[in-house]
Amino acid sequence: MSVRPEKSWSLWCDWPGCDYQFEDGDYSIFGDGHDAEEIVTEADGRIDRDGKRHYCHNHPATWASDHENGEPFPAPPYLLIHDGDTGNPLDDDGRVSLIGGAE
Repeated sequence: MSVRPEKSWSLWCDWPGCDYQFEDGDYSIFGDGHDAEEIVTEADGRIDRDGKRHYCHNHPATWASDHENGEPFPAPPYLLIHDGDTGNPLDDDGRVSLIGGAE
């Protein structure tokens, strides 16, 4: 019996400066990319941000509509989720912006 390297997939946070690796129970490395995508999506570990992915719950996120009446925003950096409920036509459902963070 021999041990051979195989192609594998792992999920890492895209937050600037974060090196968190997403784990699902005992698994942090996946043998199939589709399985990794499915698991992280089911775990609500994905947020689309301008074509990039965010896999980590270690960072603050807030909904635009929650701050419609002057409620304070979290200290930056944070993810602002544009949920379209603010009455502002520029707030597209699902679009997410990184506020105050370096790209």
